[in-house]
Amino acid sequence: MSKPAFKTRGLIIGAGVAAAFALGYHADAFELSAFKWEAGKTEFKVNFAISNPGTDAKFQTAFEEAMDIWTNNSTFVFELDNTVAADPCSNLEPANGVSFDDDDCGAGYGANTLAVQTAYFFAGERVRTTITFNTAITWDVYDGSRIFQPAEDFKRVAVHELGHALGLNHEDQASAIMAPFISDIILPTADDIAGVAALYDSDGDGIGLATDNCPEVANADQLDLNNNGLGDACEDFDNDGVLNGSDNCPLDHNPDQANNDNDREGDVCDADDDNDLINDVGDNCPFTANPGQENLDGDPLGDACDSDDDNDGVNDDVDNCPRTSNTGQDNLDNDEFGDVCDNDADGDNVLVGADSNDLNANVCADTDNDQCDDCSTGLFNPADDGPDANNDGICNVGDTDDDGDGVLDVNDNCPLIANPDQLDSNANGFGDACDPDRQLCLPILTRTQQLTFVCL
Repeated sequence: MSKPAFKTRGLIIGAGVAAAFALGYHADAFELSAFKWEAGKTEFKVNFAISNPGTDAKFQTAFEEAMDIWTNNSTFVFELDNTVAADPCSNLEPANGVSFDDDDCGAGYGANTLAVQTAYFFAGERVRTTITFNTAITWDVYDGSRIFQPAEDFKRVAVHELGHALGLNHEDQASAIMAPFISDIILPTADDIAGVAALYDSDGDGIGLATDNCPEVANADQLDLNNNGLGDACEDFDNDGVLNGSDNCPLDHNPDQANNDNDREGDVCDADDDNDLINDVGDNCPFTANPGQENLDGDPLGDACDSDDDNDGVNDDVDNCPRTSNTGQDNLDNDEFGDVCDNDADGDNVLVGADSNDLNANVCADTDNDQCDDCSTGLFNPADDGPDANNDGICNVGDTDDDGDGVLDVNDNCPLIANPDQLDSNANGFGDACDPDRQLCLPILTRTQQLTFVCL
């Protein structure tokens, strides 16, 4: 014996609508109809006491509960008018109707069919739906398993048919109330609910079309400050072309949405645009984080955003002393630092503080106490700080025995020519070794650049 089944059909009414539009399409596991209720809700006119006199009142209650199950657990809304009964078999009846019927309004149920839902479409929209329950089936209302039950559960079948009514097709890939065969499932499953959301909650905020005041913009809070029926998220309070829900300053016109610190608030409404915990009104660099508020030159701009920190009229990016005022950009040694901020302005390799004259490369110190400046060559070099006749490392100026002959210069009759015997044949005060009256002595420089005399 085959399993009891559901049957559904779709009818297209009106010219110009292709029959293919009535086919379902696959989305995730659930199956959706190509058409939906544009308002996200629909009303059934159901009163079994009118349509099927003598019907037990529990079936009316069960159908109404089935409607509430979808309304309370999905993003679709079923509304009810139980003061009248719309005839599902009348083509002249525009309302959604439900009844028990023995032949599905003359169309016939087919083997083991429990119920039939018929949908009507026009201009791409679902406009009417009807449900007939097969009177050949023994019906009851109960929860739980169908095993050993003498009757089918009317309410779970009603839930299934109402799923069709709102736009779900049969689902055979996942556990669902919308499966093509009746089972022990009595309520919509997560798959069923997801299918309804795909149809009626396009913005994914959990609020269906029927009640969502911003159906295309997610706004689960449904805030409507001006009570105009439109959610704040889909209005544009500041008229800047950006909806409030996406606007980083919904009350302040800012079409460019500039946001310096990339927080939730745009610059025009952010009290602290650089997020340095100092409000813009008191921040000397409102768009550059500088919690210390350093300001070298005391002008209105902090160092972090000041292009001329020392206020010397030369921008920091080309200033050779960006934090020390030096309008003239003087740079004696032509390095990357101007003289006023260079720790060796004259480039003689002696730092400020140790250099006796930091603006003269030939003057720095006399660390060897030879009375010749250690920088006499332009660089610090005590071993080469002036002429040294006897190559003893002490310049002539400070050497007491320039020729190294053992006779101090103050007593030497030839201080630059070694003559330890100090012979002075003509007693003229010049030793014979250097006396121009005794011989012709010519000054020459040796290979080591030392001054000496050659006497002929």
